Amino acid sequence: MPGSRHSRFASLHDVELCTLAATGERRAFGELVRRHGSSVRGLLRRMGAQGAEADDVAQDAFLAAFERIAEFRGEGTFAGWVKRIAARAYLRRLQKERRIGALTAEQADVDAKGAGGDAEGRIDLDEALK
Repeated sequence: MPGSRHSRFASLHDVELCTLAATGERRAFGELVRRHGSSVRGLLRRMGAQGAEADDVAQDAFLAAFERIAEFRGEGTFAGWVKRIAARAYLRRLQKERRIGALTAEQADVDAKGAGGDAEGRIDLDEALK
């Protein structure tokens, strides 16, 4: 019966759920997401992620945790483990956005100079084609 399975998972410790999830029991991992999803999103919001972005990064973190669940040894808490995954994912996202922003700003500077900002560097196209 589905209800009894849910209550069975709800009564298990996180380490037990991780062990079951490592054997392919998706409902066990679903219980971990249910238990810890809001705290992971809360951490990401405190780090600066806005609503939808916090949700996206949290989802990515839980997917990564699911793929690597066999690596979780229970030496710390599952919540701490998945929060570290989420925090690192968010920091990588910020670094990527900063790099893209820097490249975009650099390209805008180049475009501005090419559009007339650097008269000495311009080439007379008609003269060059003769």
